[in-house]
Amino acid sequence: MRCSRHRKRCSRFENSKPDSNEHNRGSSIIKRYNERLVVLLLAGCVALNYPLLSLFNKPILWFGIPVFYLYLFMFWALFIGLAAAVMEKRQPPGSDSEPFESGKKD
Repeated sequence: MRCSRHRKRCSRFENSKPDSNEHNRGSSIIKRYNERLVVLLLAGCVALNYPLLSLFNKPILWFGIPVFYLYLFMFWALFIGLAAAVMEKRQPPGSDSEPFESGKKD
């Protein structure tokens, strides 16, 4: 009888350990978010650098607004929207837990 209790305790202990696949999945999600943020930052640097800014630095008005200022503010709004979309925590369908858990349980 003692062995069966011991086995039950061991099996319960093994089931309570965090799954290594679950840990790897969480780190891959974080890695993917970091990669997307780096790509977004690089795209922002390119879009706000000399070659593209010089294309829009013309004395042309669009709806009474200089094209240069319109480009800057439209890109700024788009950049903030894309950063918010990348940073938003999305759960996979059918998942009850948060995607970024610290691993500490009460």
